[in-house]
Amino acid sequence: MQPSHLDVRESDHSALLTYLQASVEIQKALLARELHDNLGGLVLAAVMDVAWAEEHSSSLTTRTRGTLARAREALRSALDMNRRIIEELRPSLLDNVGLFAALSWELKQVCARTGRRCSGHYPPSEMHFTPEASIALFRIAQEALAISNTHSSVTTAELSVSTDRETITLRFANEEIASPPVGLDRGAAVFASMLHRIRVLGGNMEISPSPPNGTALTITIPLTRILLTQS
Repeated sequence: MQPSHLDVRESDHSALLTYLQASVEIQKALLARELHDNLGGLVLAAVMDVAWAEEHSSSLTTRTRGTLARAREALRSALDMNRRIIEELRPSLLDNVGLFAALSWELKQVCARTGRRCSGHYPPSEMHFTPEASIALFRIAQEALAISNTHSSVTTAELSVSTDRETITLRFANEEIASPPVGLDRGAAVFASMLHRIRVLGGNMEISPSPPNGTALTITIPLTRILLTQS
């Protein structure tokens, strides 16, 4: 019996990557909901129990009261960590407020972690994107910022979001040269993932100089592909 050969085309790879990205987002959303509804509730209940014990601790030793205080602080830290993990998995602002608010929050988080000077510019009002497009645009921004993070010389970053009747444009700029990674490292994988998301949304990307000596990454997406149809 002759072995069979499968003709794996570029379109097959693209479809597989699209499926994998969608599956990952579903799993992230499910895990975020589980952490919020179950783990978050359990930790909060424990915080309340410790608080109750502290209120009724007049007959306890100083050492025991100190132990309760440390337990309360540890539980509050666990609650804060749980919230941060949830936001990383699926930012609540994205679902509750909108994309632009979520992008503003993400830029501030990145700049706080990296110590960069950052500025963001967004449309004055939110737009209603499909859930798939909303998370895809958010991930594109995350990945663009992550690529910039691979260059230690970058100390400032700017994210500008603008729209017209036909397109939405995301422009990322910095003051240093930060060209896309080309090796088979994590940066290159992130860049490939970002490119695929842009193509799936029917958009395009342009890399250009940003005076005086920086680099700008401009991503343009047609609105007809991503706006939520009003019934």
